[in-house]
Amino acid sequence: MIVPSQPCTFRRYCALVVSPLSQCRFFMHEKLFGLVLPGEAIDVGGTKKSSYRALLRTERGLTTLNISAEHGGGADIQADLNKPLPIKDDRFDSLVTANTLEHIKNDELAVCEALRILKPGGHFHFLVPFLYREHGCPHDWHRHTGQWWNDFFLGFGLRDDQFTVEPLVWDEFASGAALFEESFHFLRPLARALFCLPGLLTGILGMRKKRSFIDMHAIGIYISGRK
Repeated sequence: MIVPSQPCTFRRYCALVVSPLSQCRFFMHEKLFGLVLPGEAIDVGGTKKSSYRALLRTERGLTTLNISAEHGGGADIQADLNKPLPIKDDRFDSLVTANTLEHIKNDELAVCEALRILKPGGHFHFLVPFLYREHGCPHDWHRHTGQWWNDFFLGFGLRDDQFTVEPLVWDEFASGAALFEESFHFLRPLARALFCLPGLLTGILGMRKKRSFIDMHAIGIYISGRK
């Protein structure tokens, strides 16, 4: 089911303003920080040196799968996510994929394959950009809405109470600023302090716009649940 995005708080405001990361990566790292991946886990599309790897907590190690065995520090399994994966059914207990599916032309197959190799009851975490610039690696194919993701997982056979689709967003002003802040890195802290301030103030003063309106301007989307 679709759930509201996180509220704007002073603590998050300060962290966002000083962060060297893009807004998209900042919100994703928020979700990954301290995330526990039970049992045997796999990072679909990641590498051994992915920037977020240190944020994760694993019980029995983390297997990486990437189209290249050398890219970004290498991966344990080399496979093309546009094709069926060379992994047996119900292989892993936990699965995470971050900033990967937008680069996969056949992303519906990729998600189905990711869920196929996950054990029944296994935990999954998908993070994808939405209102974010193209960043081909080598290509950039998709931007799906939260409603699309919700309907896709329901169509896969999951119940509404088995997963959540959460927009990653501060507010509409911050999302607008994200479109140009990549071009002016030295002004990023100032721009964020200004453009994120309305969201903070309206929250503190109890003048917050409807969350459904804010969530229409999501920078990214986080889908998590159990198979």
